[in-house]
Amino acid sequence: MTLKIPSIYRVFVILILISISAITQNINAQEACGTHESYLEMMKNDPVFRKKQELSKQQASARSNVQGIVTIPVVFHVVYNNADENVSDEQIYSQLEVLNEDFGNVITSPTMWHEVAANPEIEFCLATRDALGNASCGITRTYTDSTEFVIQTSIKDESTGGISGWPARQYMNIFICDIRNVRGYATFPDAEDSIDGIVIDYLSFGRGPEYVFDSPNYSSGRTGTHEVGHWLRLDHIWGDGNCDVDDGLTDTPNASGPNYGCNENAPACNNQSPGYAGPLICMVQNYMDYSDDDCMNLFTQDQVNLMRNNFDEQGSRVSILSSKGCDLPAENELYFALTFDEFPEDIRWELHDASNNIIASDGNFEPGNYDLNIPAPLANKTKTYTWDLPDGNYTLKFFDDFGDGFPDGSYEIKSIFGETVISGAGIPFDQSEMSVPFSVNNAKYRFLGTVGNDWYDPANWNRKGVPSKCYQGDLIIEKECMVEKLTIDQQRNLIIRNEARFTITG
Repeated sequence: MTLKIPSIYRVFVILILISISAITQNINAQEACGTHESYLEMMKNDPVFRKKQELSKQQASARSNVQGIVTIPVVFHVVYNNADENVSDEQIYSQLEVLNEDFGNVITSPTMWHEVAANPEIEFCLATRDALGNASCGITRTYTDSTEFVIQTSIKDESTGGISGWPARQYMNIFICDIRNVRGYATFPDAEDSIDGIVIDYLSFGRGPEYVFDSPNYSSGRTGTHEVGHWLRLDHIWGDGNCDVDDGLTDTPNASGPNYGCNENAPACNNQSPGYAGPLICMVQNYMDYSDDDCMNLFTQDQVNLMRNNFDEQGSRVSILSSKGCDLPAENELYFALTFDEFPEDIRWELHDASNNIIASDGNFEPGNYDLNIPAPLANKTKTYTWDLPDGNYTLKFFDDFGDGFPDGSYEIKSIFGETVISGAGIPFDQSEMSVPFSVNNAKYRFLGTVGNDWYDPANWNRKGVPSKCYQGDLIIEKECMVEKLTIDQQRNLIIRNEARFTITG
């Protein structure tokens, strides 16, 4: 039996279906990515940011001069109001694994995009030390009274219930929280350091059947991949406009808007960018579309070029390459500044440990051409060295080949906290050698008890902060004090010194 529907009702049904489809698209758009909104705000209000973005697009097709794998230290900031939002370490590890897969591979399918797909050769490591050199697990956890955060900067501001990121020039900050309306957003390069980073909703973060997501279509960690792409300067592949707007790259086909689901035959725009030679279908497999997570699997060569250009000599994220974020934790990070007199070529120095072993040295500095009245390159200038030393006693030795010291020079050793360890100025030592002994003992967390006996007051700690949950070293008590409710887990040793007294309860 065939049911016949009058034409007027058929039109009504079609209109309903169209309306439902439009509502569905609108819901998807609201829940996908909020980066463009933040980007437009910065383009409008920050002329320096706007100029740098325009310049970067002009250089998008240029290959990066950086060779090999680029490593980016990552710190995850979990900001939670309830237990569900406080995602587990394992879920964080799953997201990191997705990022390393997606930024370290080339697609195997579909065949139509093989010629333009490329490997970014970027890897992400979980930070093992913070900006002060302290041991870290690369994860911070902060309880907040805020039940959700809006796009822009509230998650990165302690006054609005968030948390400040770690130094943006050394780490990629990823914030996990409950975001209103969107799954994630990110800042483009050249944003202010205080707001730089990536924000991902806790219901779109990581992958794994044991975790809860807002949609099975966004449960494979590709929201993270997508937002990291923005953090490395990639636009959405449809350029956040219609067929007259492009993402600035010639090997991604123009599209009239975002794609949802995984329609591999979705038609692209007829008007393509000059130089585009691919098929007239949308690249729904690209990580910078809105397709389902399991559909995404590629970056193009131009996208890779644009991302890696950030790490060139003048690139916006080049400082990441010298980050120590994934090095072993520092023991005592010290800065030795040597200010030369007019004749730096006369001076050399050595750092000796307690057994008189030379553990650092420098000398043979370039002389000037005094016949032509050309000073030495380092004349009356300061050169700074960084040392990472174990606790102990040391001797800094100066040698002067001319034998008159450096009466117009100076030296100084400071800790990473800015405290002066030793210093000297105008040293006219009248022989060829001078020795300056010093000691350091900041490698472990030490409770100094200088301000009452408050365990949680950073002023009482030699490292200017109470040991975090990630810290796995020794806790050393230097002065007599009384501490209540002290928790010592199995990964920490408690060393009692100078007759410190403890009351441990619970």
